[in-house]
Amino acid sequence: MDTPIDFIVVGSGPAGSTVASQLANSPKHPKVLLLEAGGLNAEHDLRVDGQRWLTFQNKEMNWGYKTTPQKHCNNREIDYSRGRGMGGSSAINFGVYSVGARDDYDEWARIVGDDAFKWEKIQSRYKALETFHGDLPDGVDAKYAAPRAEDHGSSGGLHVGFASTWEKDLPPLLDVFEQAGFPLNPDHNSGNPIGMSVLINSAYKGVRSTAADLLKPQPENLTIITDAPVQRLVLDGSKAVGVESNGKKYLASKEVVLCAGSLEAPRILMHSGIGPAKQLEKFDIPVKLDVPAIGQGLRDHTFVPLVNTRVENNTQRREFYGDEKAMAEALEQWRKDGSGPWSRFACELGIGWFKLDKLTSSEEFQKLPADERKYLLQDTVPHYEILTHFPIHWFIPDFANEALNYSCLLVFMFNAQARGEVTLQSADPNVPLLFDPKFLSHPFDRRAAIEALRDAFRIAKYDGYTKDNVTELAGPKSDSDEDLLEYWRQNISSSWHMTGTIKMGQKGEADAAVDSSFRFMGIEGLRVADMSVVPVLVNCHVQAVAYVTGATCAEKLIKDLNNCQNLARLNRTVHRVSPILERLIHLNADNGKALAPALNGSVGATQKRDLGNTIQKIQSVQVLLGQSMDKISDKMMTCQEPNLGTNGVLGGKKRDEDDKCTLDEVLEELLDELTDSLECLLSVTFSLLGGVLELVFNMLSGIVHLTGELLDLD
Repeated sequence: MDTPIDFIVVGSGPAGSTVASQLANSPKHPKVLLLEAGGLNAEHDLRVDGQRWLTFQNKEMNWGYKTTPQKHCNNREIDYSRGRGMGGSSAINFGVYSVGARDDYDEWARIVGDDAFKWEKIQSRYKALETFHGDLPDGVDAKYAAPRAEDHGSSGGLHVGFASTWEKDLPPLLDVFEQAGFPLNPDHNSGNPIGMSVLINSAYKGVRSTAADLLKPQPENLTIITDAPVQRLVLDGSKAVGVESNGKKYLASKEVVLCAGSLEAPRILMHSGIGPAKQLEKFDIPVKLDVPAIGQGLRDHTFVPLVNTRVENNTQRREFYGDEKAMAEALEQWRKDGSGPWSRFACELGIGWFKLDKLTSSEEFQKLPADERKYLLQDTVPHYEILTHFPIHWFIPDFANEALNYSCLLVFMFNAQARGEVTLQSADPNVPLLFDPKFLSHPFDRRAAIEALRDAFRIAKYDGYTKDNVTELAGPKSDSDEDLLEYWRQNISSSWHMTGTIKMGQKGEADAAVDSSFRFMGIEGLRVADMSVVPVLVNCHVQAVAYVTGATCAEKLIKDLNNCQNLARLNRTVHRVSPILERLIHLNADNGKALAPALNGSVGATQKRDLGNTIQKIQSVQVLLGQSMDKISDKMMTCQEPNLGTNGVLGGKKRDEDDKCTLDEVLEELLDELTDSLECLLSVTFSLLGGVLELVFNMLSGIVHLTGELLDLD
C-alpha cells in the first residue's frame, strides 16, 4: 500500500471489527488496515431477523468446516461452521446475545492475573459497546423481562434487545417453566444468568446486527480490504512487521493484531513458522518459534434437541412456514420497514441457565482439579442451558408441513473439560487445519450431558407442557444413563463456540501463548485478540464475549499507544533540557568573577558555604538528568524487546523475560525525577539571591524552558 499503516487487524468478526474501530477512532488516530478473507456481505436481505437460522447455509458466507470423525460420538463428522465476510460469524450465527456469568470473568482475571478481566470492568465495556432496546410488546407482563438500565448501554454501535413482537405461545411457555420449578430471571445479561429468561438478541427492528455495524461511519484513517485471506505473517527476525495475503505484503509500523478466530488464527501462526515444532517440521515449514501450545486447548459447547409436534391452537408456525406465498409477502413487508412475520417467528426465544446438584455431587466432579471445582460451585456459574422456540425444521431435510406446529427445546451442556486440538494437514497455507474438539471424551462431560438432559425432563415431561404435545419427533428412548448418553452421541451438535487454541495466561505456563495484554509471547509487535485466547469457556453464546475481548484488547492497545508516544516525547524533552543544564554549569565558569570573591573569602563563611553548595546542587541536577535519559533509553528498549516465556524458544535459545514493562509506571517514575530536578533548580535559584543576579537570571530562564517542556507532556 502507498499509505503508511500503523496497525494491521486480521479478521472483521466481533473481535476484529471492535479492535479496528476503537483503534481508528482513538485520540491518536493511527492508520489502521482491516483485512477480511471474505466479501462485503452488504445485501440488506442477509439481515432478515427471522431468517437468521438460514443464513449459515449461504456458502459464500460460511467456510463450511466439519470436525474430524468424533470417536465418542459414533464417529460422526459434526458441522463446524465459521462466518466468512464482513462481520465474520456474527453475520451467520443465531443472534443470541448473552454475556455469561460474572464469575466467569472473575475466573478469567484470576487465571491471567489481571483485574482488567473482572466483571465490573468487563461490564463497563459491554455497556459501551451496545445500544440496548428493552421495550416489551404491548400487553406483555414485566415479570418475564425487566432489565435494569444500569446493566446496559445506550449509545454503543451494536443494537441489541428484545424482538418487537413475540410468538403467542412464548409467555404461556415461560409460565409452564415457572410452574415446573424453573425460576424466572428478568435479565440474563445482568451478570447472573441463572433462571429462565427472554432472550436478548443481536437484532433491532427486525434487522440482524453484525460486527460490521461497528465500522460505520468508516473513519478516513481506517482502510478495509475484503477478499484478502491472510496466509502468514511477515517477520523480521522475532518481530511481526506485516502479513502476506494472496501474494501481497502489507506492512505495519507498529503492530499486527490477529482476530481470525480459534480455527484460523492458529493456521496463520503455524504457516508463519510459529507453533509446535514437530508439526511444522512434518510439513517442511521452517520453525521460527517452537510453541507447543498453539492449536491445543480447543473447547466448545454442545447441544441436542427435544422435539414434539403440538396441537393446532398452540402455535401459528404451520400457517406461516407452510405457505410459500405468505413467506414471500412477508419478505416484501420486511423490506419496507422491518416488520411483519419475518420479525416475529423465531425472533424471540426463551432461554435459561441452570445448576445441577447431581452433577456437583458426582464422582466425576470430585475428580476435577480443586480450582475447577471451586469455580463450578460459584453462585452465577450454570451447568447447562435450555433454549426454546428453535426452528429446527430448517435443519431437517423434507420436514413435513403437517409437523410444522411443533415445539423444540435445545439442551446445552456447559463447562466441558475435554481439550481438543486444531492441527496442520498441509504445507499449503490456504488449506484449513484439522479440527478435533474431542466431544464427550472426558468423563465429566459425559456425566454433565446425562444430568443436563435428565434435568431438562422436568419441563419436557411436565404435565403443563406435555398436554399440548401430539407426537415426539426427537428424544431419548428412556432416562437411563446409557440411553441419555447414546442420544447425545447420535444427535450432538456444536454450538460453534470454539475457544482457547491460543490461550491467554501467565509467564511460565506451558499452555499459555499470549499475556494479559494480548501480546504474543516470543514475537514482538504481534497480538492475538479473539476467542482463541479466552482461557475460560464462558457460559453463554460467545459472540458477546468476542466483542468484549476485542474491546479489552483495543483499550490496552490505545493505552500503550498513548504511553509509548508520551515516553518518546519525554525522551525528547530530557534531551532538550540537558543542554539547558549544561549551560547552567558553564555559567559557573562564565561568572567566575562574581563567584570568585565568595570562594576567595571576600564574603562571610556562611555565604561561601551556601554558594559552594549551590554549585554542587547544579552539578547534581546535571547528573540526575543524565541518569533519567539513560533510564528512558533502557525502558524504551525493554518495551521494544519481545516478551519470551518459557514456552517460547527463539534462535534455538530460551530467554528469561525481564520484569514486565509497565509504561504508566515508567512515566510516573521519570516525571517524579524531573520534578525533583525542577525543585532542585528552584532551591538553587533561591540560594543564589545573595548577589549573583546574572546567574540567577540565566537559571530562571532555564527553569522556564524546563517547565514548558514538562507541561507540554500529555
